[in-house]
Amino acid sequence: MLQRVDHLITKVREETDNKDNETISDYEIVGYINDGQRMIQSIIFESNPSADVFVKPYAIITENDKIEYKLPSDIYAQNSVVSLGYVSNQRILQNLRRVAFRERTVLYGYSTQRNNIILSSSPNLSLSRNLLMTYYHQVPLVGQRIGQISEVNGQEITIKSALIDDWDTRYEYISICDQKGNIHTEADSYGNQLPLELYVETVRGKKIIVEGDISNLEVGQYVVTGRNATTHSQLPIECENYLKAYIMRRMLKRTSSMELQAQEVFSTQEVQALASLFEDNIKDILYPVSQDTDYLDY
Repeated sequence: MLQRVDHLITKVREETDNKDNETISDYEIVGYINDGQRMIQSIIFESNPSADVFVKPYAIITENDKIEYKLPSDIYAQNSVVSLGYVSNQRILQNLRRVAFRERTVLYGYSTQRNNIILSSSPNLSLSRNLLMTYYHQVPLVGQRIGQISEVNGQEITIKSALIDDWDTRYEYISICDQKGNIHTEADSYGNQLPLELYVETVRGKKIIVEGDISNLEVGQYVVTGRNATTHSQLPIECENYLKAYIMRRMLKRTSSMELQAQEVFSTQEVQALASLFEDNIKDILYPVSQDTDYLDY
């Protein structure tokens, strides 16, 4: 986890000699941070789609005659399912292979369409009713602290004082974090812990009325701008200098000449260096070597 967003903003303002909030607002810099995160995660995903640093487990409990199940809300993309298999007593009984959606009626496995995972066989014919999926998840957005929770009542969150202005004209959703940026999560219908995303209905001074279950929120937690958002970037620490470079170059482009604006934010060498940090470097043999090649003649 990297440094808190307001500390990061202060640092990049100092290093770019751009302390004027009127020229570039904190909201704009937060946008650069999130753009940088997305670019960095995209580079990592392309170099190694199963990079363990962004892989999470997700349990699915199947039902008779039901073949479609929702993908996790924080999945990176439809094509970022790493594995799916039937499990029992925390042991994998059978891995399913991914098949094309048009082949789901003739091949055993799974496919994805829109935001659903679709099994190509009826679950009640399977060895187990439980599935375990591993998937490549989105890095949470970075958001600013709106305020610290002082009271929770029904659908109303009361904060001690507003730390930023006009946030409700820019964001439809809020998230909840502790002081170290750990996102408040809630269990879904399968028992998986997913980020709590609250839709903002109304803001009345220090009172925020939201949609969603807020019964488990605690006094002292922080309300943060954005959906699935945290105050601390959750990129690996190795990415910190790349993220700072991205933010500062965007800031300089904002205030500098057209010639500078035409340049790429990351150079080819930087992209290659970043990708190499997370590419698949395993040197171990993953499968037994076959010494008998007679089967190739069949």
